[in-house]
Amino acid sequence: MIGQSSQPKDLASLRSQGASSNSSSDKEFEERAVESFFKDFVEVSSDRAISRGFLDGLELLVQYAGPHSDIARAVRITAISRVAIQMGRLDILKKSRLAYGELLLSFQSAIADPLRGNSMQSLMTAALLGIYEVGYH
Repeated sequence: MIGQSSQPKDLASLRSQGASSNSSSDKEFEERAVESFFKDFVEVSSDRAISRGFLDGLELLVQYAGPHSDIARAVRITAISRVAIQMGRLDILKKSRLAYGELLLSFQSAIADPLRGNSMQSLMTAALLGIYEVGYH
């Protein structure tokens, strides 16, 4: 089930990583938070005639778009914010909120562009921003 637990499955390992703050551990913390987000939120459809799943294909879209794309940034911000709230890490949450503000400016430009605005990437980015707004902002 999507997001069955409000806690990531590997919260203990994320906690130990989030305690230290250097570039290498921050990157690893971010990667683990994203992996946990994909495990807990992406639901692949077992029967496309019945359901399309939830965020099905998100990982491939992120890989295709690249790490600096709006969709990849939306995944990271949502994933990191989720874990930061659960860990009570206001320092990490503050950074993710700043990144969210920057992402909104970039995404505004993307959806204003007729070629990019009406795409699966934009739709998924909007869905991720909605998840962030409802649960983590």
